[in-house]
Amino acid sequence: MNQKANENVERDAQFNVKPQMPIRPYICSTLNDFQEERNFLATNIFPQLNELCNSRGTYFKPVDLRWSVLKAQKSLPANLYRQGCCLLSQQLKLCLDYVNSCFPFFICMLGQTYGDFLPDHSPFMFSKAKDLSNLSKPEQNLYVAAKNGYPWVLETPNCSLMEFEITQAAFRNQSQFQYFYFRTRTTLLKILSGEEEESLSSGALMNEEEKLKIGRLKAKIISKGLPIRFYKDLQELGELVFKDWLFVIEKLNPVTLMIKNIDYRHSLECFYHEEFIEKCKQAFVSSKESNRIFEILEQFVLKDEGLLNAAADSNLVSVLRINSLPAFKSILLLSGERGCGKSTLIANFVNYFKNKYPSISIIPHFVGSTCESSDIMSVIHYFITELQHTNHNMQPEMDFLNEDSNILAFSLLVEVFIASISLKPCILVLDGIEELIGIYGISGQKAKDFSWLPHSLPPHCKFILSTVSSSLSCKLLCARADVKIVELTSVGDEDTRLSIFRQHLFTPGQDPSLHSRLALKKKPSLSPLKLTVLANELKECRIYRNELQCLKEYLEVASLQEFWELILKRWTEDYSWTIKQKKANPDNGTS
Repeated sequence: MNQKANENVERDAQFNVKPQMPIRPYICSTLNDFQEERNFLATNIFPQLNELCNSRGTYFKPVDLRWSVLKAQKSLPANLYRQGCCLLSQQLKLCLDYVNSCFPFFICMLGQTYGDFLPDHSPFMFSKAKDLSNLSKPEQNLYVAAKNGYPWVLETPNCSLMEFEITQAAFRNQSQFQYFYFRTRTTLLKILSGEEEESLSSGALMNEEEKLKIGRLKAKIISKGLPIRFYKDLQELGELVFKDWLFVIEKLNPVTLMIKNIDYRHSLECFYHEEFIEKCKQAFVSSKESNRIFEILEQFVLKDEGLLNAAADSNLVSVLRINSLPAFKSILLLSGERGCGKSTLIANFVNYFKNKYPSISIIPHFVGSTCESSDIMSVIHYFITELQHTNHNMQPEMDFLNEDSNILAFSLLVEVFIASISLKPCILVLDGIEELIGIYGISGQKAKDFSWLPHSLPPHCKFILSTVSSSLSCKLLCARADVKIVELTSVGDEDTRLSIFRQHLFTPGQDPSLHSRLALKKKPSLSPLKLTVLANELKECRIYRNELQCLKEYLEVASLQEFWELILKRWTEDYSWTIKQKKANPDNGTS
């Protein structure tokens, strides 16, 4: 009896292996005197931790921004000022962005240096600055960070970049996965370059002030009770880092059972799809149109399931009067133009449905969310594996996929798929079918037209597909009698468009200007994708350019392709190092 119980536990554990959390700590230190430590950890310690994470279906990938190379650059010529300004003046803002994206993981190394900062006696009058060229580099960084979501940096403008990072990670937020490594005085100190010595030798006052600041910062870290380690050499640092982050890995990604033949590849695939849903949840803005589609999708998947009683409170009668769904239709095709929000809507519907009906199996697959999620055989294999787990808690045998005849393998795979959906009620969701590709002799058209799928599916199986309205997939599927077509129209109401724009443009204490709102009001055809990209563009380019002029140029383009061309042009001008060619002087030209 005990042996049978153990077998059941192992069987359940094998298929309840959940996607593990990736561990991406942000590496923080002063810019110049910890290069040896950073190199040692990156070469000797982090690969070991990553290998351990890989064995558990995740990865360990620290974010190490090597900004010191920027300090070595000489002053730029006038024609390259914008590029240099864009990069150097966003250093603080970008670092804080990465601290946030890496949260709750944080690694900080501190020694005897504090980093560049504005002396307490420096004048600090740039709240209304129009030209960044009149500001020092630290002032430019403070200005850009304050304008882009971090206004609190102006409360203590005399901090170094390192202290700002620590403040964001550990003082303004709380996490149990942050470690501080203090280098003792016996550690081999780095020799400052002549340029650094010159910058730090502005007087004894600066040196004393720096010592005072690093001392206060360490005292603040200690008083807050944050985990602190002391090391005297690289070997000791490596041992401490490995031990601490091994503990983090064990806590977040424990190995409770050693099970053979777990399909880690499938587990990772599930993880990527869940991550895609999470990203879409963050970007989703509810609207009348999305609510309409949600109701149609919900009624479609519940119809003929014997589960309509569970949805009695969903008030779908008004929708059904207009959108009659014949009982024989087992496939719903959601179509719409590129960028209209199909994937985001589908992902949020899956999340909504799972929460509302946890007992009903719904299996989503988002084409393009992984490198291998686009070929038709991988998609079918994914659905089979999920269905077999749902129905039998077992991993399907797929030895026939290794046979020489790949056409035969595809036929057998389809047979297994049909058998799997015939067993129990199921809901399959496949987003982005226009991106499906053929493989092993299967043509791309065959993958996209679903001619391999029988025209009579079990009534308890529902298939939700999404595609671009102008695609071949849409045209061919519309010809099938068992397909219900639902068109997702563009965001029509002004409030929804403004909500999407505001969500991606928003920074604390700011809102789209009146001129921006009026400009958007004149463009009712803007898709959610274009609104999202437009908001993110304005967040960046409004620092150095005229915001209204940028908005006007972007809104004047007729197509999405022209829109991307303008964005790439802006990126090239602001971030590339190409030099404009001088026009030839006609007077000096040869005849």
